Amino acid sequence: MTKLNILLTNDDGYQSVGLQQMCLELSKYHNVYVSAPDSQRSACSHAIHFHSPVSFVKLDSYFGAKLAYISSGMPADCVKFGALQFGVKFDLLVSGPNNCENYGHDVLYSATVGGAEEGVVCGIPSVSISRVKKQGGFGHCIDFVVKNAHKLAKFAPQNVFLNVNVPPVEMPVKGIKVARLAGELFDDYFVASVEQKGVYHLTGYVHDTSMMGDCDARWAEEGYITITPMTIVQDVPSLFAMVEEMFDE
Repeated sequence: MTKLNILLTNDDGYQSVGLQQMCLELSKYHNVYVSAPDSQRSACSHAIHFHSPVSFVKLDSYFGAKLAYISSGMPADCVKFGALQFGVKFDLLVSGPNNCENYGHDVLYSATVGGAEEGVVCGIPSVSISRVKKQGGFGHCIDFVVKNAHKLAKFAPQNVFLNVNVPPVEMPVKGIKVARLAGELFDDYFVASVEQKGVYHLTGYVHDTSMMGDCDARWAEEGYITITPMTIVQDVPSLFAMVEEMFDE
């Protein structure tokens, strides 16, 4: 098959084992380029630097990549830099694999998802991919992207990317489910509590996913690869008439 030009980023930083393994395996079949943060950037969503400088440092080598830079910026900064400065027409942007799931309301905070969103902004077919659980191997994530890279590159509806959650390698993959985001997942997840005077910590709990319906959180926890098409367009045209009526004089 034709080699693809693939841009990799993540939010766990360039030292993430998952990113390193993804780059190494994809480089066996495709032209891989890396633009990733120099350290942890989790939960930064689609943040990007407009009012402060961002550094980008070229690495001498990085796990088979054609070109690799690390940055003091966010994943979205990294994607924009790669898209504008590498001089390459990219066929696919892969953000991840993230070291923990990004399902349900996670996608609001996830910088892994933010990286894929920026890929779409830059006109690149994009996928965000995460490994379920905080511990475990990334093998299933890497296998999924390697085996399906050409399919992912061809999926390019306007303003749309794919958010994928994959079991850790220690769990058998039961199959693939195309699923909605779990809307009920984090109703009680973020609760402000005082640790000491003036210091707050976000804590809470996640609902039992086994009791949920047909959604990404349930299927991902049960051992399925979940795929959710998502859009960067946030307006809701179906509600325009309702709002117009509400403000109609």
